[in-house]
Amino acid sequence: MACPWPFLAAFDSPVPKQLDTTGNPPESNKSFAQALTDAVFAMATGETFRPPPKVVMGNSVHVRISKAAYEVGVASCRTHLHGRLTLHKGDTPITTQALKAKLTKLWPQLQNWALTPLGKGFFEFNFNSIEAMQRIWALGTINLNPGFMRFYGWTKDFAPHAQAQTHAQIWVRFLNLPQEYWGKQTIFEIASGLGNPITIDDATQQRRFC
Repeated sequence: MACPWPFLAAFDSPVPKQLDTTGNPPESNKSFAQALTDAVFAMATGETFRPPPKVVMGNSVHVRISKAAYEVGVASCRTHLHGRLTLHKGDTPITTQALKAKLTKLWPQLQNWALTPLGKGFFEFNFNSIEAMQRIWALGTINLNPGFMRFYGWTKDFAPHAQAQTHAQIWVRFLNLPQEYWGKQTIFEIASGLGNPITIDDATQQRRFC
């Protein structure tokens, strides 16, 4: 050990080894961080864990993760969906708690589901079964009044800030549409050829022409 201060020079000498007369095995040379990491992992899994050595390349640190552990993490996301909340200009922002409460009212049949905010309006939804996930995914888009939520299939390495906006909300007008097609379901089915229908204006629903 190099000592830069003269008054500590007396301490800059090797510490004599003490003979162990108790018969106990010698203590390991692990650092406190290494010992703590091993202890936490052992408590969680019952096994001793030794992380792989890190590799420093310039200003970056590279680590290796276990393929088996990663695949377990991927498998645990098989009931997940991604969703994006889009609000109209001037709409009041909605908190995660308020969004959860609103969706809970819309999905009274669903139990034990959760959502996690990811940033940039994206959320990750975790459902308790593949059937529940598929049921919500089939909705495509739901109107939240205000705003709407669009659902996407879950993908690995999802980065919200790298997503490009590929959808826009627009009004569509069907000209010369016969009266027998003016039911809400029929209009939604026609509009699905252009995208995911969200709502119908009051004049169309009430068949007002003046």
